[in-house]
Amino acid sequence: MRPRKLPKEGMLGAFEGLEAREDGKFTKSMAYSIKQAFDAIRDKVNGYLSFGDGVQGSWSGNFDGYVKDFKFPSAPDTEVVVLHELGRAPRFIWVALQDRAGSVYVSNYAGWGPQRIFLKSSVADMEVTLVLF
Repeated sequence: MRPRKLPKEGMLGAFEGLEAREDGKFTKSMAYSIKQAFDAIRDKVNGYLSFGDGVQGSWSGNFDGYVKDFKFPSAPDTEVVVLHELGRAPRFIWVALQDRAGSVYVSNYAGWGPQRIFLKSSVADMEVTLVLF
């Protein structure tokens, strides 16, 4: 399984950390560094959680999910295998986009695994973007 692509939006960068002074004192610059790190977290969480950029095969932003574009076959209500790279069986599916009216529904839930799920569509040839959680 290849690693998922990180989205360009919604992710926090790594905190570079602080070096302790030899005398053990806490300085104003240390306090400022911690404040900047906290502000970055606050600014992402308070109204800016993201589902990522929606690119096929990418992480779903700040959420542990996977984005998958898929086209159902030309016969409605046909069970299909949808491959994914989540690395675990998803618990939820969100149909983020679909090109026509219809329903996507679960099939063979007991057979879901870290690289595949089973779904059906109530209409033929429906193209969808799924987010698996």
